Amino acid sequence: LVAVWLGSLAAAHRGGRRDALLRLFSVASLSTPQFVLGIVLLMLVYGGTGRFPPGRLSPNLEAFVMSADFVRYTGLNTVDAVLNRSPEVFLDALQHLLLPAFTLAITGCAGLLRLTRGAMLEALGQDYVTAARAKGVREPRVIGHHARRNAMIPITTVAVGMVVGLLSSGVVIIEQVYNYPGLGVWTLQATRVFDVPAVIGVVLVGATLFVVGNLVADLLYAVLDPRIRY
Repeated sequence: LVAVWLGSLAAAHRGGRRDALLRLFSVASLSTPQFVLGIVLLMLVYGGTGRFPPGRLSPNLEAFVMSADFVRYTGLNTVDAVLNRSPEVFLDALQHLLLPAFTLAITGCAGLLRLTRGAMLEALGQDYVTAARAKGVREPRVIGHHARRNAMIPITTVAVGMVVGLLSSGVVIIEQVYNYPGLGVWTLQATRVFDVPAVIGVVLVGATLFVVGNLVADLLYAVLDPRIRY
């Protein structure tokens, strides 16, 4: 959502200062390896403010979660905290989760921003946009209703169909950087000891998510474009 909004903003101000800054952001984000970005964010955010620490939970809450007073329903700290009605554990788990999630999202956001900008520039140059402007339609409606909706087909393909694979592939590195033991770390350990069934299971889950994402993208085409019917 952020990438589509920023890409539309860059296209609407083509050649201006906002467009230049957003293009610089996208190029810098795509050129920076995820592990480098993660280390830099740890130094700046956690090292500078002490907020958003690495790991999954603070040591005192980790001991509480592993005790008999806390029921582990799913193994996901945020979900289990809600089910156990423990707002302290939920907020702490969310604080540990935000920085790794933000690091993963930056690369995907930068790529979608560039794609959205290109698709929006092509849509804004079409005759129907010129006609809408000639009729006196307000510029926000021209961009949001006429141009963006028609530009969403290629954006949906990448956003729903391919970003899922991009995010899942970066999990292993990000979990190592933030000391966040999860599926990525478990997969790496399984690879080191040649646990073939575990690796096959992870690959199948990733492939399933990729296929489901592309199916959802195909179904969204009919919602975005009334001319498409199945």
